[in-house]
Amino acid sequence: MKSAGWVAVTGVGVVTPGGDDPLTARSDDPAPGSWFDASSRLGRRGYRYLPPAAQYLLAAARRAVPEAGFADVPAARRAVAVGSNNGAAALLAGMDQTLVEQDADHLSPATAPFFAVNVLASRLCAEHDLKGFSLTLTSPLVAGLEGVEIGGRALTVGRADVVLAAATEERLSEDAPRADQSDQGAVVLVLQQVAAGAAAPPGTLGGCRVRTAFVPPGLVQEPVGARQAGRTITSLVRAVTGSERPDLAVHLVTDESAVAEAVVAAVGRDSVSSVQRSGVGCVAPMLRLARELCDRSRGDRDAGSLLLTADEGGNLAAAYVRPGPGAFHELRE
Repeated sequence: MKSAGWVAVTGVGVVTPGGDDPLTARSDDPAPGSWFDASSRLGRRGYRYLPPAAQYLLAAARRAVPEAGFADVPAARRAVAVGSNNGAAALLAGMDQTLVEQDADHLSPATAPFFAVNVLASRLCAEHDLKGFSLTLTSPLVAGLEGVEIGGRALTVGRADVVLAAATEERLSEDAPRADQSDQGAVVLVLQQVAAGAAAPPGTLGGCRVRTAFVPPGLVQEPVGARQAGRTITSLVRAVTGSERPDLAVHLVTDESAVAEAVVAAVGRDSVSSVQRSGVGCVAPMLRLARELCDRSRGDRDAGSLLLTADEGGNLAAAYVRPGPGAFHELRE
């Protein structure tokens, strides 16, 4: 097992309409409702006008960070990578409506800065003194997993000592397509590197390695293109596990697109242990990753699992997950 990109997860925080336990949380909520109370979760002052996705992110980070124990890490060595597809979508729709029906003078000065999606993480950086770097990723479905991948690379090259990798989403406006399939909530993982031969950091829940890729969605419509896409997918699996057909439980978080079918064909339908229909957003794959990390019913030397996700636009991600500090027993340069 190569060390590059392989990270220890020392904290997990989950906030969803379906609860905050990583083993049972669900990011889908078919009916809009008031499932999140910012005052009780965050405090009575200073949070009311933050967009919901920013509130969810803060609440999830508060659940994750105390377990991670990185208080001694200098601020300049702490970083964050946040994935979001729709975190500001409803807010932007409201701004558009205000501009059409009135004018820019009627935009709220409290929420106007959030027209830029990367501002969703600004309060998180302030509260946890994250001064290394702050990235916002928006690739459909895989953005949160991209945050884990980028965090692993940053740790490997010494760009940071701890990275918060996160996904956060708000429900789409009711008139938006597939609003009833919106992801909601947030997931935050605290990542640290484990050097070859070194013990896992205190509080390590497990380890993971993530890689992402892209295949043109039209490629899978023809036999030759489908075979080429299959090679991309198997290469992705090999990059995280070391094998094109690893002896692991395989979990899929996908839509029902031709790209998703190409993933199933590449890994073998008989190898798939579970299939979860993806929603609109990037929280669901991160929730599955958190669940695999936090499943304490599995032994410390468990071989782990492989998480694959794909969407109709050609975005792919593979995550090899090993629960428990024993995940690092086989770590080698």
